[in-house]
This record gives sequence, structure tokens and C-alpha cells, in this order.
Amino acid sequence: MTRLTRIAAIVALGAITLGFAACGGKKEETKATPAAAAKAATATAAATQAAPKPLTVTGTDYAFAVEGQAAPGIQTITFKNAGKEDHELQLVTLEQGKTLADAQKVLATPGAAIPDWVKFSGGAWAIPAGAQSTMTAKLNAGAYILLCFVQSPDKAPHFAKGMVGALEVKGAESKDTAPTATLAIEASDYAFKLPAEAAAGKATISLKNNGKESHFAGLIRVPDSVAYEAFTKALLAPAP
Repeated sequence: MTRLTRIAAIVALGAITLGFAACGGKKEETKATPAAAAKAATATAAATQAAPKPLTVTGTDYAFAVEGQAAPGIQTITFKNAGKEDHELQLVTLEQGKTLADAQKVLATPGAAIPDWVKFSGGAWAIPAGAQSTMTAKLNAGAYILLCFVQSPDKAPHFAKGMVGALEVKGAESKDTAPTATLAIEASDYAFKLPAEAAAGKATISLKNNGKESHFAGLIRVPDSVAYEAFTKALLAPAP
């Protein structure tokens, strides 16, 4: 499987209103001094550059809706699945000269290798209907594409059904920091390094890619009645 994205920003606009004061029944225009005007302009600029609103992406069957604003730097995104099928959120960028149509053509070709001009920037793996997850990643300013690679019962990937979003990351750099991980995973070409055990309950998972290729990690619940070796053997077997 593979992934792609891009993130939208909303700029708040401020306005200065000139007031009128009444004195002895006579209305008089109050003129701002240069110092007061400079102070008002600074306040307006500060309001305009206020901290970006939290970014929430909602997936449905089959579209993305984006609320909030994304800024360069450490960005936290809440992904909600409001559809009836499983959905995921993947962020990607394309090298100059390549288009979304180019990417869709490659991704829709069975067995095709992901080209070097497709760059993955993280995402939220597949979650069931009604669920939500949160991802944190360091994003550079620029255009991204949102994609869902989950397949419907008819085997068609959701991005081929229109589940694609065009987004932008811009504005002042975020001062946020990454959350502290309770489970750290390291990826390489081609293995994972992680603890043998983790505490049950809510977890914050970090994924560090030490390889030369793009990698992602997803958690799959192994049924209690199935041995790990049998599960991985079935997982790696050719698809029917």
C-alpha cells in the first residue's frame, strides 16, 4: 500500500474601526495619533497571525472535509471517519511537473512500483466507521494531497472513487512540539524495531524511519486463538 496529501489554511482578517465621541452634545471625530495608529496596526497584525486553529479532517464515503488551519512545523491532525466503510488519511507531495492524475494512474496500476516523485509525509492508518485517530508530523510549507487507499468490497481503492483532497500548509511556523511517545517504533529497509510488550490502553506511538525508502506502520489485532506465526504466514501469502 501507499500514501499521499496536502493541507488547507484559513487566514483571519482584522479591521480597524474609527470611533466617534460625543462632547457637550456635539459629535467630534477622534483622530488617531501616529503612535496610536501604529499600535492598532500591530494589534491587527497580531490578530491576523494568531495561532492556527486545530486541524480536523473528516472522511466520508467518498470524500474529505477539512476544518481548521495547517501551519509549517509540528502539526497535529485529528482524522474522523464519518462514513460507513473503513477510511484512512495519507499525506503526499508530488515533485514539480507531476500532477494528481499522474499519481492516480500509477497507483491504480496493479503491481506498479511507487515512483520516486511521490513523497509520503505521514498519515492516519485505516480506522473503522465512527472512530477517530490523531497524527502528528513535521510538515513543510507547500501543497499536499490527501488520499484514502482503503479498498471497498468491490476492490476499488477509495481514491479512485473520488476520496482525494487538495490542501496547503502555509503561514507562520508552528511552535508546537511533538507529544511524548509511550511506544516507539523504528523502521528500516526492511524491518521494524520495537519493544516486545506495550501497556494496554491508550497509546501515543512514534514512528522513526531509519531506512532509505518510505515506510509506514499500522497495528493489526491478532485474534487470541491464532498463533503469531500462523497469522503472519497468512498475511504474507499471495492474495486470492
